Amino acid sequence: LLLLEAAWRLAPADLAWRQGRKQATLAADLPELIATSGTLQRATSLDPLNPQAWYLRGLVALQIASQTNSKYAQPFYQTALAQLQQSLALYPQNPYASAQAGSVAGYLGLLPDADQHFRNALRWGLNIQSVNELYGDHLLRRQDYYQAIGFLISALHLSNDPDARSNLDRKVKLCLRKLKQQGLTAPPEAFTQPAPPAPNYTHLRNQRIPNKRTIQGAQITWQIVRSEPPQLHRPEYRQRAPPSESRTVSGSPPKLPGK
Repeated sequence: LLLLEAAWRLAPADLAWRQGRKQATLAADLPELIATSGTLQRATSLDPLNPQAWYLRGLVALQIASQTNSKYAQPFYQTALAQLQQSLALYPQNPYASAQAGSVAGYLGLLPDADQHFRNALRWGLNIQSVNELYGDHLLRRQDYYQAIGFLISALHLSNDPDARSNLDRKVKLCLRKLKQQGLTAPPEAFTQPAPPAPNYTHLRNQRIPNKRTIQGAQITWQIVRSEPPQLHRPEYRQRAPPSESRTVSGSPPKLPGK
């Protein structure tokens, strides 16, 4: 009975959360973002213990702030920080929420809070591209170009998106110019060449290739699902089993001894 009561209570919250998540993926302009924020607000009011709903509310508030005049955007940044911190209070191991909270806190001038959030983000998400990039941007705003280069290059190595890699490359070059103007030597990782982006084989998923074999005159056909690039596909082949030998036995079978 208790489980049924909990399910009855959380069902509207789950529905609102799913609707808000879907709206967030489609929202582009300011009115759509405001409508999405209202749906997520209903989700968190029905289920205040959902950390993902609070995290998504913070992201939507950040998008609203980015599309608002800078003169009036600060309250939206403050709201976003509060919502991200509420998500982290429920689930502290979320590196994405920690990195976003650190970035917003740094933008608002709350440097101790920003450092704390970024320490938590790097603890749980050191190998995440967005975490390294947000911390590099934070150091770039603080004009710590020497430290920023390391995290921006780490993000560059972790990214496969061409646009993101181009943007990160511009930031790294900016840091190098600033260090050169200050007469400082860049860190060794600034001179390492990033690996090329990994090839995308998404178009090969669920591709069905018929292979045929002929075995003793009977043709058997089956489907094999491959995920290899096109140049690695092996050509279709046919294999025939050796012809079976037929023997003709005449006469009666041999008698066993003693009979």
